[in-house]
Amino acid sequence: MIKTTKKDFKLFKEECQKWIEILGLKDWEVHFRHDMEFEEDRPRASIAADIEGRVAVIYLSEQWQEYPTTAYNIKKSAFHEVCELMMMPLNINARDRYVTESQLKESSHCVVMTLENVLFSKY
Repeated sequence: MIKTTKKDFKLFKEECQKWIEILGLKDWEVHFRHDMEFEEDRPRASIAADIEGRVAVIYLSEQWQEYPTTAYNIKKSAFHEVCELMMMPLNINARDRYVTESQLKESSHCVVMTLENVLFSKY
């Protein structure tokens, strides 16, 4: 097991905030925690969200198994969790047994429009 440090957590939060800004996910209230303990089925980082309230908590695990806590791995984990945040409405609606076609389409377009607004003009 490899413990993550306060310095790792600071980098993780900064990197998450950078990608939240880049991807235009400003309609979310995002909190960060550094207290998730590693278990066999737990990743290096994770996210929990209330889609209706648009509130999310992004966690950095206190312990990592196998992966070194390099700046690259911390940054990559932050990017991954912010991408999870962007996909959250689509994922939640897709899992709902009573979701309508229009709700799925709306969730999909939310992601597409974010990518269009952020990436299309730059590339």
